[in-house]
Amino acid sequence: MEQHDTAHANPNASGRPLPRPVYTIIDREGARSIWTRIGGAWTNKDGSITIRLDALPVNGVLQVRDADERRENGGAR
Repeated sequence: MEQHDTAHANPNASGRPLPRPVYTIIDREGARSIWTRIGGAWTNKDGSITIRLDALPVNGVLQVRDADERRENGGAR
């Protein structure tokens, strides 16, 4: 049986864990930061992490979060 790291997300209908969202965050002076989801991250059976991006961050910084962490913290920071 395949073993997945499910501590970060609930499995979807196929039983596989959902990806951790990957964001780029743009800090703005005097305004709220802009969080843009640009991909997903999965923990592999061997403990390594696969990250798939749909876009590249212009600031070169990625934030990988647990699936519900941003929602629990009240959204954008």
